[in-house]
Amino acid sequence: MTANAELFFVDEGKGAPVLFLHGLAGDQGVFERQIPDLSESFRTIRVDARGHGQSSVPPGPWKIADFAHDFVALLDRLEIEAAHVVGHSAGGVFAMSMALEQAARVKSLFLVGTSAELKPEIAQTSYLRWASVAERSGLEAALKDARLPVPEGVRPEHGDGFARSCRAISELASEPLAPRLGAITAPTAFVVGEKDPFGPGGSVKASRAVPGAELQILEGQGHYPFRREVEDFNGRLRAFLGSVG
Repeated sequence: MTANAELFFVDEGKGAPVLFLHGLAGDQGVFERQIPDLSESFRTIRVDARGHGQSSVPPGPWKIADFAHDFVALLDRLEIEAAHVVGHSAGGVFAMSMALEQAARVKSLFLVGTSAELKPEIAQTSYLRWASVAERSGLEAALKDARLPVPEGVRPEHGDGFARSCRAISELASEPLAPRLGAITAPTAFVVGEKDPFGPGGSVKASRAVPGAELQILEGQGHYPFRREVEDFNGRLRAFLGSVG
């Protein structure tokens, strides 16, 4: 377990707290289109994960649980007892880890295009490969290899952050969260695009393992439904948050 990172975050609105967790190579800005709507009724907290955006890059190696502990430490700093958690892709993995490691701190989970396990061959040919490219040639080269968008404001240290994050996610091959999902008690919804390039199967399988979880497969949508069909996504999120109180 590494020391907690210094996290950059944006805290807006008033009401029940909603914590937004982005995916690999993203930052808190990916959720900017949710805030004008949600912050009217909720306290929205968008955060850069360790190694991303304006957050610090602690020494590696990292574990999935390190990310979860970072976010719980942020809740402590903000004096928030528990929050609804929205997690996209890798952010969904970290959100599930939060719910397993610190159940009392998670009011609900709204998980977008994520998975709780990883095939060993995918870990090798994708996440560990991307980590090696980032370590050797930097973040931009790794993102081009992964066919992921290159964010603005890329700094040299982001290559290390991306590589360490990829290596952490690759643990899902040897230490999947899937067998533990039955212990999640927070109300949970899985949302995934029908045309997500990572495939909807991870969300489908995880939804079956979490007691009482709902599953929404979005017709015609890909990996970023919250940026492509903003009004529809926001409506789904508001309805879910309203249903769980």
